[in-house]
Amino acid sequence: MTHTIAIGDVHGCYKLLLEIIEPYLGSGNELVLLGDLFDRSPESDGDLNVLEFVRDMNEHPDAYGLSAVESLMGNHELLLLEALNGDPECWLMNGGDPDFATYLIENPSHIDWIKGRPSYLIRNDHLLVHAGVRPDISLDAQDPFDLAWIRPDPYIPHNLPYKIIHGHTIHDELTHYPDRIAID
Repeated sequence: MTHTIAIGDVHGCYKLLLEIIEPYLGSGNELVLLGDLFDRSPESDGDLNVLEFVRDMNEHPDAYGLSAVESLMGNHELLLLEALNGDPECWLMNGGDPDFATYLIENPSHIDWIKGRPSYLIRNDHLLVHAGVRPDISLDAQDPFDLAWIRPDPYIPHNLPYKIIHGHTIHDELTHYPDRIAID
């Protein structure tokens, strides 16, 4: 039986990402990274290493013994894309690395890959999303900006037919709420 394994915000922590996914390599499971692959990296070239590794897993999951690998659009991916379109101030204030941006400009296929990240995935009765959803709005009507940026009150029901799995908001440990699980 194949399982979906969700991984919260990576933020350029390449070595930690390797440790986290190592037990799942060869398992035949699916990995879903919930966005925020980049920025604030404690490692030299951490953003670049994470990008190249996650993209390779996404494009060649079988080489890692996985059924699939996906990475969602997070707020830091959106900030990065805004920076690459000429508005870098907010991205830089949030841990953006100018050398990483230069690398991306010189390697535009990576930019296209980042732009292609979905805002959410549905797996059975779970909705995987970077940040959360606006309550009482159908999934089709949700604003992609909210899916990457919102910090909803976890005790106000969202009224979608899913248990939400999200990152974005820092928790000391996996935190269960009535209709969501926070894993960042």
